[in-house]
Amino acid sequence: MHFLTSFLFNVFKMSDSLKFSILQIDVKGTKLVEIVPLSWIDETEKVVCWPPPAKLKSLSKKGSSLPLPSWRQQNFEKILGKYASWEIACEKLKVAEETSNIESDSEEEPPHRRRNNVPQALIEGNPPQISSDSSGEEEEGDIAVVPPSVTLDSEATPPNHPPDSEVQLVNEEGGAILLTSSQEIQDLKKLILGFQKQCFEILERQNIDIKDIKSVLHNLKATNGDGPTADFSVIPTHPLNNKEELDILENWIRDAKANRDTLIDYLALTGGKTPQKNVRKLYKKFFVFSFARQINWTGKGGKISLKPLEFLGVVKEAVRRKHNTATDDDIESVSKDYFRFLKE
Repeated sequence: MHFLTSFLFNVFKMSDSLKFSILQIDVKGTKLVEIVPLSWIDETEKVVCWPPPAKLKSLSKKGSSLPLPSWRQQNFEKILGKYASWEIACEKLKVAEETSNIESDSEEEPPHRRRNNVPQALIEGNPPQISSDSSGEEEEGDIAVVPPSVTLDSEATPPNHPPDSEVQLVNEEGGAILLTSSQEIQDLKKLILGFQKQCFEILERQNIDIKDIKSVLHNLKATNGDGPTADFSVIPTHPLNNKEELDILENWIRDAKANRDTLIDYLALTGGKTPQKNVRKLYKKFFVFSFARQINWTGKGGKISLKPLEFLGVVKEAVRRKHNTATDDDIESVSKDYFRFLKE
């Protein structure tokens, strides 16, 4: 079975119940045991993948991460057991310290676990070991697993498997077979990431809407419901996703003073303990991140210029509703920096 395909299949299997395993690994004659997510294992090839040392402990406990091509690979001897949770695996690991057969009282020579049983040469220069202790603090009995010092190029593919060969996914019952290519797998990953990004943007917009509703309710309570209230539903769609939506907003502001005043009232509901924080919150509220990266102060580099926009004038007036000492220079300076320093 194709190496990457096997890992993908393990991820699908984990959705049922089992997510963790205990592996027995031989490192230069020393037997070691370790809790490893099933998604890191190719059972057919008897290979386990290890993430970078800094992420080894946190990713192992999550149990759902998918190995990347740059992760290091290591052969293992056998799987001693599979479990639904990290806690259960930790309990079984204690048994594995005494016997290689977790489910019985086998007299087989147990694998080593204590660090003082591992040759010093295997410990030095290797990443920190993962501890079964949920507190995250290392003790004398911590697990000593030593992934090999192997560096893989980010574009490298698993050995003996050409990048464009056809691969198969077969379920445990011998059911449906999915034929695909490594390129299709990459396309699927991009599709999933794109969908995930869209979900986050929708949730962020909903979060903004909820905050706006709370602000309106707060104002109504503060005034005991007396007097007219602004109709914010007339404000054009936001946050803005592109130049076309920005042009619609700009034209709407210019059309009538009442429109401008309504938008100022709306933006004035946004909080911020300082003028700087207030300005940044307003821009974050009205521009999605991907579109905000297409804007700067002067329009240099083919970007949209913020300086002549009607929206900038509205922002200034809205900020001064809360911070009447804020000057145009103060607000413009924060505006320049906000769009200048946006990063992924």
